[in-house]
Amino acid sequence: MNDTKEIVSKDGHLRIEIDGQFEPNNGRTLWSVKVLLDNNDINSQLFDNNWNYINFETNYLKLSDDASNFYYIPAEGQSKLIRKSDAKIIELKYQRASTSRFIGNRFSEKYLIEIFKDEISITNLQNFSNRSLHPEEGEEIY
Repeated sequence: MNDTKEIVSKDGHLRIEIDGQFEPNNGRTLWSVKVLLDNNDINSQLFDNNWNYINFETNYLKLSDDASNFYYIPAEGQSKLIRKSDAKIIELKYQRASTSRFIGNRFSEKYLIEIFKDEISITNLQNFSNRSLHPEEGEEIY
């Protein structure tokens, strides 16, 4: 029996197969994954040195924008965007200790919005520029 769990994009072209949990050190829990784009394994293109782990929180994960022009991979440390039209992989802003900070993400028509406990990271989907919003010192967003 296969116990693999999947997260699938709205259009079905992107699948994240979750193989299991991994805890490289105390409190830093990650998901071990295989990412498939149109049934092709793209882990080697997404992850360096076979570090195929994503942030643990997936309750508020949105894999694609409404038009399915972009796919979002919450890779630990540095999440990725995949532009569907040409399968280009865009590395997003590095996020330290991302698995303990990541809450979720959303897409608007023009932006990817990543929500962390202490930061909101906004990436323009046309030119991939990024800006961040931070709460007051000592406060958390969520």
